[in-house]
Amino acid sequence: MSSESLPQPQPGHRRGLWIAGGVLAALLALFTLADAVVARFSEPIKIAYGYVSGNPSVPNCRTTITREAAVGPLWYRVRWMRCALSD
Repeated sequence: MSSESLPQPQPGHRRGLWIAGGVLAALLALFTLADAVVARFSEPIKIAYGYVSGNPSVPNCRTTITREAAVGPLWYRVRWMRCALSD
């Protein structure tokens, strides 16, 4: 048997597998990073949005609305917030 009778491998035949593997690894890393960012910053974002929207929600605190009123075009809400002290 001579080497001339064997089919020669196509150049770049396995390059597509490496590219697909790299793209898959990059997507997995992106989703893992996005999940970590959401897990880390979701609570502070919820607290900030609560204060901006007029409906604050703080962990380990109980909020009670004591009064709501409108003065002309302005609307306001008075809240009573009680938080447990942690050690």
